[in-house]
Amino acid sequence: MAVNLKNIKSLLKQKAQPKEEVKQDLPQSAVPDYSKLFCEKLLSEKQPRLDLESYKVPGTDTAYYIKDYLNKEQEQTLLHCIFNLDQERWFEMKSGRALKRYGGEVGPTGLQSQEPLPPYFEAIARGLYERGLFPCEHGAPNHILLNKYKPGDGIMPHKDGPAYHPFVCILSLNSGLILNIWETLEDSRPSTEDGIPKYKARFYLEPRSLFIFTEKHYLDHFHGIEEAVEDRISNDPASPWYVHNLTMTNLTLPNKGEESEQLVGAAKQKQGGEAIIERSDFRLSLTIRYVPLSKE
Repeated sequence: MAVNLKNIKSLLKQKAQPKEEVKQDLPQSAVPDYSKLFCEKLLSEKQPRLDLESYKVPGTDTAYYIKDYLNKEQEQTLLHCIFNLDQERWFEMKSGRALKRYGGEVGPTGLQSQEPLPPYFEAIARGLYERGLFPCEHGAPNHILLNKYKPGDGIMPHKDGPAYHPFVCILSLNSGLILNIWETLEDSRPSTEDGIPKYKARFYLEPRSLFIFTEKHYLDHFHGIEEAVEDRISNDPASPWYVHNLTMTNLTLPNKGEESEQLVGAAKQKQGGEAIIERSDFRLSLTIRYVPLSKE
């Protein structure tokens, strides 16, 4: 059963309501068990294991990308679970981004208190582990950070820190944007010469896609999302706007020097080899990780 995105958008503008009020608006006799429905769709049939290396993004240290990891029906059902079944309040950041955390409180040395994931998030975590997409000797992911971005929102360059297992999965929902990697914090600042930061890598994260990064990109480099209402992309490796995973996405651009008036994927064509992607809708991202229990 498809979920009306207009209803979801209206929910974004509302604060979480008490469960009693939600039950009045959505009586159980009239609403399917979306949590059970989502889990059944992901777990009813054993998913085939995937060769993670076949999804490696060339020229990165190291990143993987799987477009359409979820189908549209799974995405809609998951969105319904997030906005209708989870009544915990969003934590609003000063930058505009909002977030929730699942799995427990994380301290400097690991997980301070462990909490079970909601069943629909548990299904995602188990699926990643069983399909070979989360190679961790400790088992399946046990912690999820849910971020909500409006057009113009971002997150400053940062490292996740040593408390987490150094392997991160990001599942994007509803809308896409560019995630940037910088080698140093200084590189993330606009250059004095051309006003453009010095990107180590750039990735376009489409809705329903799974993005994974580890090794140097996780341990040594900084990652973040710029506060913008549009993203500039290029398929030219010599361009500062080059997107490393572009050929692995559903986007296609004409080659440099070619002209096209056609809309390509989510991009609004600018000129051959480059395009502008407008952030016209909200985006949810699930940052999925494993956190060892703190020894303190």
